[in-house]
Amino acid sequence: LRVDAGASAVINGGTIENICDFTSAIENYGTVVVNDANITAIHTAVYNKGTMTFNGGSVSCGMNGTTRHTIYDLGGKVTINRGTFINTATDQNATGASVINGNVEVNGGTFSGRIENYYGTPVIKGGTFSVDPKKFVKGYEVTNNGNGTWTVDEYKVSTGAELADAIANGKAVELT
Repeated sequence: LRVDAGASAVINGGTIENICDFTSAIENYGTVVVNDANITAIHTAVYNKGTMTFNGGSVSCGMNGTTRHTIYDLGGKVTINRGTFINTATDQNATGASVINGNVEVNGGTFSGRIENYYGTPVIKGGTFSVDPKKFVKGYEVTNNGNGTWTVDEYKVSTGAELADAIANGKAVELT
């Protein structure tokens, strides 16, 4: 699916499957909203230079031996509110494959794969990850679940001392 600049698409359910190498399942230059759709690709699943929002569903890609990204943003903006995002390549560090790369705001979801910031820095405010995401988390709490996953959620305080510690150590941020 290609969405040109000035165009928009809303995807409500269904499946987009790309079986061609060196192309993406979704190539976006406009505005796309994905609601509970399943997107799979051999190469990069989502290539974004526009505005995208994910409200559920699943996105997956991955092939060993070459660069693959589940979400690849290059100058646009991706917002993920929920869903499952998986890069299945087992050699991610060697190939540059990742589950997220670029200007991506994560409010929730489940992510399996590396996180990169080559073309914009992800902002992570929620979700569960197969890699420690703390490098991309500010003002939220990262919890090591002890099972190879990390969860990001709001930092919770219940005493004045905890609030003072949160402010002093950058764990609390002003919400606008």
